[in-house]
Amino acid sequence: MSQPQRIFIVGHHGAGKGVLANAVAQSLEWRFVDADFGLEAHVGRHLHEILGKQGQNDFYDCQFEILTALCDQEHLVVTTDSSVVCSEKNRQLLRNEMTVWLDVSTPIQIERTLHHPTHLLPIPSLNDFFDRLHEERDGLYKEVARLTIQGDDGKLEDHTNYLVKTLFRNK
Repeated sequence: MSQPQRIFIVGHHGAGKGVLANAVAQSLEWRFVDADFGLEAHVGRHLHEILGKQGQNDFYDCQFEILTALCDQEHLVVTTDSSVVCSEKNRQLLRNEMTVWLDVSTPIQIERTLHHPTHLLPIPSLNDFFDRLHEERDGLYKEVARLTIQGDDGKLEDHTNYLVKTLFRNK
């Protein structure tokens, strides 16, 4: 495996994508880029419910433009919005990059969300909301990821070291 010039971290809200991406960027002395808008998690609804079908498509087009611009740069670790895999164009782009899926379970998402509440509207059932997103997106994350890290244990340093050693064996 050749050494990547960019790393994209994908996963659900509450997975710790931003924390991991920042730690990996610091370890590699690369730039950290936060491209996670968190709109669904803040509002507690799917994008099409928030923006309508056309607005959702426009949002995905915006994500694609951002990702495309980032792919022209080197030495970046990018955290992405949890919805990034919902667009075929975005998935195609991510399949061609070093994409890492930080996978966490629904109970861990709920625990982290309750410790750091970010949603603006009440969600009747966080469990149902996150379970539905897992059903819809886990297969898509798996499709784009070259590497998967199970993040339920929250061992940031271990995950950072594993990722850096796996991708950069000579470092």
